[in-house]
Amino acid sequence: MCSSDLGGAALDTISFAAATGHRVIRVPSTVLAQDDSGIAVKNGINAFGKKNFVGTFAPPFGVVIDPALLETLPLRDRIAGVAEIIKVALLKAPGLFAKIAGALAVAGVSVVDAKILTLSTGMALDTFSFQDFEGEPIASESRLSRIKTRVIAALEGRLRFNQELPKVGSRLPSRVQALEVPPRVIIDNAASNRFTVIEVNARDGPALLNRLALALFLSKVTIHSAHVATYGERAVDTFYITDLLGDKISSSQRLKSIERRLLGAAANEGEWRQAA
Repeated sequence: MCSSDLGGAALDTISFAAATGHRVIRVPSTVLAQDDSGIAVKNGINAFGKKNFVGTFAPPFGVVIDPALLETLPLRDRIAGVAEIIKVALLKAPGLFAKIAGALAVAGVSVVDAKILTLSTGMALDTFSFQDFEGEPIASESRLSRIKTRVIAALEGRLRFNQELPKVGSRLPSRVQALEVPPRVIIDNAASNRFTVIEVNARDGPALLNRLALALFLSKVTIHSAHVATYGERAVDTFYITDLLGDKISSSQRLKSIERRLLGAAANEGEWRQAA
C-alpha cells in the first residue's frame, strides 16, 4: 500500500491499515509532509474525555523522500514550509528544548508554537513554528541557513547564551516596554488526564521561552508540549509537563518550587539575566 500526500481522513484509514499488518510506504510531496513522514503514522478518535484515546500507532514500512517533488510546489509554499518549522531529531539530551529556544532567540525569530515528542527509542523530535518579529514567514534562504547554524551550534554546545542573549534586542516598541506586566504562574492538575498544565503570563521578550524552558529543566520535569501566545506586551506560554517518570506532579511542595523558579525566570531577575 502506497500513500502520497493525502488528507487527514485518508491518512487515518491508511494508518489503521499500517497498524493491522499491512506494509505502508509513504511518498510525501510537500515540505511539511516530508518532515513528518519519517516519524510515525497514527490515527485516533477522542473518547472518555481523553484525546486520541481510541486508535492505532505504527511507523511506515518505508518513506520515499524525493526532493525533486518540492520543485513542483510554488516558491511561497516551499519558503513557508521551511520557515515555519525546524525539526531536530537526535538522542534526547537534558535541556534540549531550552537550548533550541535559546538558539532561536539569538537568531532573532519569534516562536509561536512548539511540540515535543520523545520516542520509546530515546529519540527526540522537537518542532518549533516561528516567524520574524513582524509576524511574517522568513523568506530569505540565507537567513534560514543562519538560523539552522545557530541551532546546530547550540546543540553542539558551541553557542554561549550568556554572551549572545544580552545582545538580542526586544521586539517591542519602547512605549510598550515601559508597561508593567507582573509575572503570574497558574498550575492546573485538573485540565488534563495525563499532564500537569502550567500557564505563565509575563512580559514578552525574545529570550522568555528559553528562560522558562530552562527553569523547567532545572526543576527536573519533562516538557511534552508547549504553546506560545502573545497579546501586545503580554506573553502567555502554556506547558504540558510530567515528572521524569511520566506522571503528573501532585506534590504541593514541588509545585510551589516550580512556581517560584518560573516566576524568577519570567521576571528575568538575578541568575536569569544570564540564562545559559
